[in-house]
Amino acid sequence: MTRVLVPSGALGLGYDQAALDRGIANKPDLIAIDGGSTDSGPSYLGRGVSKYARSSTKAEWAGLIDARARAGCPLVIGTAGTCGSDSAVDWLVEITRECLAERGETARI
Repeated sequence: MTRVLVPSGALGLGYDQAALDRGIANKPDLIAIDGGSTDSGPSYLGRGVSKYARSSTKAEWAGLIDARARAGCPLVIGTAGTCGSDSAVDWLVEITRECLAERGETARI
């Protein structure tokens, strides 16, 4: 059986740290989160921007990068930057590189 930990419905909405810690204690094989959805309508896709603020996205993503390190498992995201457009994916890659650099780490992106 594969154990997948999903801390929230979408990156940027917030997650419960205590619940995340309990999930990590259960030794997940993978941590996964969605980076957004089309539920917000076509505006974000058309503009190529995220629905969520960069600061909240970065704070949450940094927390999940830390969770990945503590759990010793991969961290994956779907539909990066709400809409998954090239510019939104680039935006999240930039945030990821910043978070890793701040931790003094590297990772395969």
